[in-house]
Amino acid sequence: MQFDARVVEVRKKLEDHEGGVWRFRYKNKLLYYKNYVYVPGVPGLKEEILAHFHNSKEGGHSGWLRTYIPEKIWEDLTMDFVEGMLSNGGYKSILIVMDRLSKGAHFIPLKHPFTDSSVAKAFVDNMVKLHGIPRSIVTDRGKLFMSSFL
Repeated sequence: MQFDARVVEVRKKLEDHEGGVWRFRYKNKLLYYKNYVYVPGVPGLKEEILAHFHNSKEGGHSGWLRTYIPEKIWEDLTMDFVEGMLSNGGYKSILIVMDRLSKGAHFIPLKHPFTDSSVAKAFVDNMVKLHGIPRSIVTDRGKLFMSSFL
């Protein structure tokens, strides 16, 4: 940490004040600010640390219920409705279906009033025909989703 002038300055002051200075403290060769490890403003260092803890095996949650990462596009989806839009050809709602891996999305227009069977039909016509049956679908557990897809 000696390559950052601010770290050197704060560290020198902390050596004289055991309790800490300006919300900084020095412990086990690490400088802390507000109980967080201080990362100096060295170009690329923060990005390197974030990449390591985000992309490495050590970075993800690795227990029994570890963070799930989809392996194939369009097999794990999220869905939600956007309603109350201005009418365009009688369509006032959109069913948004997003792939959790690629973040690609399909926007399926729906006419009001729609039913659970019309939503299911729109899903099959627009999603299943293109991408096959998904492995999982995450929704807000709305009444329409629960009756349409069970």
